[in-house]
Formats: sequence, C-alpha cells, structure tokens
Amino acid sequence: MSSEKIRVLFFDHQAELGGGEFSLYELLRNLDRGDFEPLLLLGCEGPFKEKAEELGLEVRVLNIPEKLRSLKRDPQRRNSISSMIASAFALPDSMFDLYKALKDYEADILCFNSVKSACIGVCPARLAGAKSVWILRDCLTQQFYSGYSLTAVKLLTAGVSRVIAVSDEVRRQYQKLTDAGTDRADLVYNGVDLERFKPGADGSRLRAELGLEGKDVVSLVGRLEPWKGQRDFIEAAARVSEERDDVAFLIVGGPLFGREDYERECRELAEEMHLDNVFFLGFRDDMPGVYAASDLVVHASNLPEPFGRDVVEAMASGKPVISTNIGGPLEIITEDAGVLVEPSEPGLMAEAILDLLSEPNRMKSLAEKARSRAEDSFDISIRTREIEEVFRGCVS
Repeated sequence: MSSEKIRVLFFDHQAELGGGEFSLYELLRNLDRGDFEPLLLLGCEGPFKEKAEELGLEVRVLNIPEKLRSLKRDPQRRNSISSMIASAFALPDSMFDLYKALKDYEADILCFNSVKSACIGVCPARLAGAKSVWILRDCLTQQFYSGYSLTAVKLLTAGVSRVIAVSDEVRRQYQKLTDAGTDRADLVYNGVDLERFKPGADGSRLRAELGLEGKDVVSLVGRLEPWKGQRDFIEAAARVSEERDDVAFLIVGGPLFGREDYERECRELAEEMHLDNVFFLGFRDDMPGVYAASDLVVHASNLPEPFGRDVVEAMASGKPVISTNIGGPLEIITEDAGVLVEPSEPGLMAEAILDLLSEPNRMKSLAEKARSRAEDSFDISIRTREIEEVFRGCVS
C-alpha cells in the first residue's frame, strides 16, 4: 500500500440527525487524519451537513431526488405504484452523479452510512475502481422492510467489498438475507465519547427548566417512531403514576421521516391519560445534561433495535437502564449492568421502574457497572481504530 493517505468518501442519502448520523459524526471526529483523508457526501441539504462542517470537514451535496430519498422501507407504510416507478427512474441518474463524484475525488473507498446509500452506491464504486464499505445500521428483516425492498437491497448491494455490522443481530440478519460468510461482514459496535458522556455531569439546569426539583426522573431517548415504543412508555408512566406522584417522565427526540402524525398520537395519549408529568422535549443537543437530569433511562423498542445508541450513552453517563430484551441491547446490557423486560408490555415496564426507584442501592450498583461496561466495550476511539483496520484491509 502506498504511503499516501487513504481517501474515503463517506456517503449518506439524507442529512437528518438520527442515531446513524450521530454515530458517523463521532467516527469522522475520531478518524486518524494522518492516515485517512475523509470527504462527506450527502443526498440533500440538512442539519447533518452543518454539524459535520463543524469538524472542518469538506461536505458536498449530491442532490438525490426527494422521490428516491423518501421511498418508504416500512412494510406498514406502503409506497404507491407511481412513487416506486418514479424512484426506479431516478436511480440511474443518482448512480451516475455518484460515479462522477467518486472519479472527481479519486476516492479509494466509498463508505455507506445507510441502506439507501449502499443501494445507490455499490455499482458506481465498482465502475469507478473504488472499494466499498457498508456500515450496516439496520436489521434487514420483514419487520422493517417489505419483501420487494429486501430483494432490491440484496441485488443492488451484492458487489459490496465489506460490511461492518453495528451488532451481531444486524450481522446475522444480513448473512441470512445474502448468504454472505463471516469473512465478508465484520462486527464493530458503535462507540461513544466517554469524556462527553460520563457520570457527574450537571443536570440541574434541565430540572429547573422543567420544574422537576424533588422528583425522580425517568427518560426515554430516541426519534419518535412507533416501533421505538413511546406509546408503551406513556402507558407505563400512567401505571407508575397510579402508585407515585413524585415521578416525571421525559420523552426526548423528535419525529423524522414523516412521522409527525405519530408525535400527535403520543401527545394525545398522554393528554387522554391526564399525565401532566410527561414532558415532550423534542430534539436536544445537550444530551449529557439530559442524562444527568435523569435518575433512570428506559429503552422501549418493540422491534429488534439494530444497536441502541441511547442505551450506551446512558450507561456511559452512569445511569441505570431498563431495556426491552430484543436486538442490540441484548448484546450491550450484561446481567449486572441493567434490567431487561419483555417488549410491548407496559405493565412489566412500570413494575421494573417502580422496583428500581424503590432500591437506591441497587440503582447505584447498576449505574457503576453500566459505566464500567461502556468503558470496556464502547469507547469511540477504540471502535474507530477497528473501522480504520477494515479500511486498510480493503486497499492493501
């Protein structure tokens, strides 16, 4: 391999700030600039572009047509025939534009941060003579994708050089879909900044802002999406509130990808249940303060979570976590570092919340072991080095 820097073009089809984009941001922030020269390519303008530019990173926009970016993957949210046809016609132009960007940048590696970006980019990468690496952050199952979508993903990404799965759950589902061997798919967990998310941060400002002094605070963090379990969390809050009047519940995160209707549903549910102790905070950029203001963090997904970034951030912040026992959190939370409950069971969730809040010594023990687990397994600097090794292996 040449002593020159490895040129990596990172590609995401959209520019919203979701968990995958925050994980990519941390990767870009920690990437060894002595060995790698990164460029970020986005499918549209958006908040992720502005955030990435804070790193002094060059960011370009490909302008993928909205009809292609907004194509729904969810089997419960059907695409119209016309939208599918329009997307099919838009795909070749986007592929060609990406091919030109690859040749212009003279990229050694094209790294995908989403399923759609991989579907658009694998063929152009091969034509441009670049290696392709797909950081796979999704469970490729019919719980999340229609059968047609999965077939398209399998065909369009067949030529990818390497896949980096963010959990073993994600890797298993990818291998099941594509029949790929373990030599093609690496497991590298997402990492978090252990200096940013750490015990002892100040949460008094948020508590004062919301009038939460003297209350136990239970938080759920994540974009507003039905499978993220906000409705279950609200129902659990109602059951807890029947037993205690000194507990507040924070729902942190906003609707993305056209889910504003679900936000309305959640707010209406809380109102119907007369829960004036449930606060919808929307998107926050002061997440260390949110965790610091929380006594307990709940992860309520009712379908397999590909990873669970909120779980790791909370653990790194020294907070006890209650999580549903499916997907990535099963790999994150060891027996002594958190509490696992069945999904879609608000009663069990409420019981777990009440039990933990009544046992401060147990909460303290879980918090300490959670932090230790985060330090051992989810340090962003270590995880970035592992991804760098995958990049080096591709071009060596």
